Amino acid sequence: CIQSCLSQLKVLITAITLRNTMGNFLPPIVKSDEFPFFKVNLTPSVDEIDFEDDLSTGVIPKNTTFEQYMSNKNKKETRPPVKVIVTCFGAFGGIPSNPTLSIVKTSTPNISTLLTSHPCPNTILETFSLNVSSKSVSSQMSSIFTSSILPHPGPVLLLHTGVDGPQPPPYKFKLERLAHNETDFRIPDNDGHQPSHLPISESFGPKESHLRSMSLPSSPTFSRIDAVVEKLKKEGWENLVTPSDDAGRFVCNYTLFNSLLKAKEVYERG
Repeated sequence: CIQSCLSQLKVLITAITLRNTMGNFLPPIVKSDEFPFFKVNLTPSVDEIDFEDDLSTGVIPKNTTFEQYMSNKNKKETRPPVKVIVTCFGAFGGIPSNPTLSIVKTSTPNISTLLTSHPCPNTILETFSLNVSSKSVSSQMSSIFTSSILPHPGPVLLLHTGVDGPQPPPYKFKLERLAHNETDFRIPDNDGHQPSHLPISESFGPKESHLRSMSLPSSPTFSRIDAVVEKLKKEGWENLVTPSDDAGRFVCNYTLFNSLLKAKEVYERG
């Protein structure tokens, strides 16, 4: 009802504007039985109404023509969708049921069902369950980049979820700013691999080096994680989220570093 009223208000304002500039103007809707000599419907189209609104409010330059406006609008509407990829982990060590698998795939509701039942406009969702193994993660992430990310013509948002170790209350979701170039597994991964204080990528740098998540290529030392945290707090997550600079040194951190390094290499290759 509100949307209908707003649409009618737009028509009314447009008609008043035309009437003021053109003098004695016909009503927005011209019925043929009232004006049999005039068969044209003068009701502005939705595009014409939006065009007039954008002109009057300064959204577009004053010298923009309607044809230019429609050309730009059509280009925007044909933009490729944003692909959202969410990964989770299966069982490992002393955790027979990984909560990230439940949140992303198996619980009711889960991320997949929520985003499917409340789809974001022009968005594609994909989810992947990773094995808690550095060797498997390397292989799976290579496959995800090759088969799902690189062929996609539009932007890709890649979200990794993982389990934090024991922490005192209040329990919070940690949004990681950094991925460290170090493996130091406190327990063996699912393939029995247990490296100690070794770099993930020797070619990238020493084990003290790191990559930042949600950083711009032009500002690699800046992360937008803090802005995301502040946004979530304003949405009611005040006591549920916090930024973090320590993703551990187990497979969670390995996955994040592996993913960011692959993204960096893809960007540098152009």
